[in-house]
Amino acid sequence: MTPATCCRSSHQPLSEGPSEVPGSRTFSEIYSPEQLRKYFKRISLDEIYRWSPIINDPSLARTHEYGMPLLTALVRYHQAELPFENLNIHCYPNPMTRLSVQDLYNTMVGSGRGRGGPCTMLNSMFSIMLRSLGFEVIDTAARVNQACQAIASTNKYQGPRYNGW
Repeated sequence: MTPATCCRSSHQPLSEGPSEVPGSRTFSEIYSPEQLRKYFKRISLDEIYRWSPIINDPSLARTHEYGMPLLTALVRYHQAELPFENLNIHCYPNPMTRLSVQDLYNTMVGSGRGRGGPCTMLNSMFSIMLRSLGFEVIDTAARVNQACQAIASTNKYQGPRYNGW
C-alpha cells in the first residue's frame, strides 16, 4: 500500500501510544473526528465546513461536490491561521522539532496557545489532517534555491548553487 492509495479502513484514530513520523511511508495513525473539529475551530474554519459530511464518510473527499470546497477552504485557513515560526530554535537551549502525530496536534491545536511551527511541522500537520479526512496525499521534500533569494544580489552571487541535501 502506497501513501497515495492508502485506504481509510486500515486507519485507526490516535491512541496514547507511540506515534509515527510523517514521511515514514506508513500512515496508520490519523486524527479522530473530535480532533478534526478542534482543528477546524483552531483555524477558524467557516461553520459551513466544520460539519462537512466528509468527517463521517471519507469517500466524499474525492467528490467535486464536497471534496473541492473543503480542500480549498482548508488550504486557505491553514495558511492564514497557523503561523510560520521558529521560536523553538531561538528560545530553547536544546531545540527539537517533533514530528510525531500527537506532538504536532498538541503544539498547534491542543496547547491552546496559538502556536504554529516551521514548514516541516506545518506541512506534516496539514498532510495528516488531509489523510484523516480521506484525501490522498503524497509528501515530498523541497529546498529554497539560493539564486531566487533577494540577498543573492547583495552578496556577490556567482551563479546557481546546489550542494545536495
